[in-house]
Parts: sequence; structure tokens; C-alpha cells
Amino acid sequence: MVDLKWVLKSLMKKANVGHNITDGPLQHRAWLSILYNAVGRPGEIKFVDTANFIWHPQIDVTDIVWLETKTSNLQAMGMLPDKEHYTVNFYHCLGSYWSVECGLFRTVDDVEKCIATYLFPSLHRMTDNHVASKILSVIRENLPEGCPEELLKSWSGKLLRIAGITTLLLAAMHLKSSTPELEVGDFHFEKS
Repeated sequence: MVDLKWVLKSLMKKANVGHNITDGPLQHRAWLSILYNAVGRPGEIKFVDTANFIWHPQIDVTDIVWLETKTSNLQAMGMLPDKEHYTVNFYHCLGSYWSVECGLFRTVDDVEKCIATYLFPSLHRMTDNHVASKILSVIRENLPEGCPEELLKSWSGKLLRIAGITTLLLAAMHLKSSTPELEVGDFHFEKS
């Protein structure tokens, strides 16, 4: 079955150790995983700034602070470890990107342009639409060879957002059955 985990594993298999790999498969994996976990629009990932990261030691969660481009609102965006699979785990993705592809390396130009603290400085130089197109290309280039055209066209960055919302709603419905009242983001559930 081809799903997000399959695409992320495919990217991991293409990884190479190197210095200052600016557009490598582990960075691409981090993009897709973070977008999925944040339920974000594809172009919004370019605004993730490590200067805004907050560690919450009581619950072992990193809040990456997410900018919603349509509303210009900053949202708390807790990145939880994924107990189901390491391929979508925020910490595994960043650790792999940072250690194997030297994702923490910044150029003098990055520092001079004040983008050195952004998680993905190369994306910060692009328009939102260009970032979305790049993410779409990464997804489609990592589908199996000979993939039917209709399947190829159905995969997009928007699909990551839909999948994330679906996962949240399924979790909320599961919790709803065991709790009298639950609030998840903009969704409010009361047990009747």
C-alpha cells in the first residue's frame, strides 16, 4: 500500500551523508512529516523558526509555533513523538536531517539575510506557491514507478493536511466515547 509512511521510507532510502546538502531527501522527509503533524498548508512550513521553539519539559513536547498564512495568526503547534511509526516522528525526522545532511549548517548569506534561525532557510527564500509546488514534486517523485496517472494526480501537499485532520478527528471521536467533554482545536465535543 502506498501511503505517507511509504513515501517517507522511500526518501530515507535515498539519503546520503554529506556536508551542506541543501535539498536532500531527509530534508524532504522532514517537510512532509512536519506538514502532516502540524496539519498545515504546504507554503506555511517556510515560516517555522527555531528561535520560536519552546520545550515543555513537563510533557516532553516541543512547541514549534506555526504561522497560518491565511489569517497571519501564530498558533501553538506541539510536536509529539509518534508512537506508531518513526517515519513520521518529528524528532526522528529532524535528528536525521540535522545529523546526516548537516541540516543545522547555515551560510554567511543566511546569517546576513536574518534567515539563519529558520528551520529550512532554503524554503524561506521562496514564495508560498513555489514551496507548495516543490512539496508536490517531492511527493510525486517518490511514488512507485509506473504509478497510475490518476493516483499520481491525487497526491498533493493538501492531502497531507486532509490526512492530518482525519487523524485528529478519529482520535477525537475515540476520546469522545470515553470523556464527557473534549475540545480539539476548533472542534468541541460533548458526550450526550
